[in-house]
Amino acid sequence: MMAATRRSARPFAPLVLDDAGSLEDMAAAAMRLHSTLMTVGRCYTTDATGDRAALELGRVESVLAGAFCTIFGQSPADRFADIFDQVTYVAEHMVKDHIFEDGNKRTSLVFALSVLRFAGTPVELSDSPEPKDNQYYAWIQDLVSGNRTTSGLAEELRRGCIADMADPSHVQNQSIRTPAMRWIGRHMEIPNTLCSNVYDFAFCPEPCYDRLADLADPEDWGPGNRILKNYLSFSFSRAVFLTERDVDQTAPSNLPLVFDDDRCLFNTGLYTRRYETIYGLFEPNTKPDARQRWFLKGFFKESDPMLVSFEYLPCRVRFAEDPSELVFDYRLPIRSNIDHILGDEENLTRIPASLMGEDNSLLLRRAFEGAVVEAARRAAANYTLAVPQFYGGRIQLLLPLCLTGDKPELALTIQREDGFYAARTCLTLDMAYNNPRLICRPETSWIKR
Repeated sequence: MMAATRRSARPFAPLVLDDAGSLEDMAAAAMRLHSTLMTVGRCYTTDATGDRAALELGRVESVLAGAFCTIFGQSPADRFADIFDQVTYVAEHMVKDHIFEDGNKRTSLVFALSVLRFAGTPVELSDSPEPKDNQYYAWIQDLVSGNRTTSGLAEELRRGCIADMADPSHVQNQSIRTPAMRWIGRHMEIPNTLCSNVYDFAFCPEPCYDRLADLADPEDWGPGNRILKNYLSFSFSRAVFLTERDVDQTAPSNLPLVFDDDRCLFNTGLYTRRYETIYGLFEPNTKPDARQRWFLKGFFKESDPMLVSFEYLPCRVRFAEDPSELVFDYRLPIRSNIDHILGDEENLTRIPASLMGEDNSLLLRRAFEGAVVEAARRAAANYTLAVPQFYGGRIQLLLPLCLTGDKPELALTIQREDGFYAARTCLTLDMAYNNPRLICRPETSWIKR
């Protein structure tokens, strides 16, 4: 790995690389390791070339110099407690700097373990097929998330050290097998170009939306496909959130975004007339000086030949972790903050004109209170009247409010709290259709367009 290293007499002392050759050798070894891991695991990209490869090498050398070289007269032995502390530092900076387009976590962890093996202090942790029981998996996840301190992570490596064992041959090839290759090696890593705003993520040609509207089961998407665009924007944002959260904990087929062979596939949550799932396909944007890294190729149904090369098809976006949140629980009371609702100028613009004016303030209040009581009773008798929507990261329910007659004029938003529903605002019926459409097409008669 290195031309020359220096160790003190202290057990498990940090490695010292104070000549340029050693540092270059170690950086080259890290690049080779990354290339190998890109080959044995399913990754988003291939090896970098040209300026990108030179940039990656330079960033690797910078991290390694900070860990293994004497800086301003201070040696690694002065900065690190031992080699376990040292390699934890290296892994942390390699992964958090996101040096490579893909494979950062696995490269950082495997490199740290390889250095330990090279130094004669190999470690062995549990490589359980279950992530919750897998120490390698937990170590790199906690390093990325900051759930544990670096000193605590270094201590786990110390406890796993098997340097005193007579025959460490069972960890031979550890640099390729670990960490938890059952999990990290087979799982997709998302690119650093991923962002939650689909219009920043990709260039989206306008004709694609017309194609999608024609392909999907017919519904009224509003002028210029306004509702459709809103639906896709929020669905993609949620897909990014779920993918970033779950990418290291589940298979690609359980994610709403999948990266495969430098392409990205997004499950729109929409269906054709024959109930085939419709996917959005993104490819690299080849336009010179393009603002967005990706280009929306178009929308395709599940059986389309364009999708044949994908090993995995992404799952539909989930907005509720608990399906019971989508159903009105008649046992819970509704607590309305009427003063807030009727004191909000924007809400007042949604109130029927016949109830407006200072002389009608008491009438409005009583009408509103009665409408809430009636809405709760109607939803208790028919739970399908309560329409779920996703707002502010939470599930809310919409109830029809009949203020002046039997026909709904507004939608009351209620949000489940500890033992009750809180009502804090109301929406127009047009708004009430737009928001719930994220979860599914509302079929209840009072909210249909």
